[in-house]
Amino acid sequence: MTSPLTIRTEASSPNGGELSHDGKSVLFSELTKKRILRFHIKGDRKGDLDVFAEKLPGEVDNIRRSKSGGYWLPFACGRSSDSPIIADRLGEFPLVRKS
Repeated sequence: MTSPLTIRTEASSPNGGELSHDGKSVLFSELTKKRILRFHIKGDRKGDLDVFAEKLPGEVDNIRRSKSGGYWLPFACGRSSDSPIIADRLGEFPLVRKS
């Protein structure tokens, strides 16, 4: 039996988790910061966390591998500089979200 693994706790509203195509990392979305994080589970960088994709055009609500070698990213809502959403502001202040 396999036990669950806690990856990181400082991620801002992490969501979803998907094994990368090469099997060396787990990708997960960070809803309020509109980016994808990568946690390395094998190889020289095992245990490292880095940004896989950032400045996405909306709140990423999950991540799934596609058969073509890319990833599907569903967005909960879009964003723009003309019409910011409340999560754009709250992403910088994680303690506000915990209140």
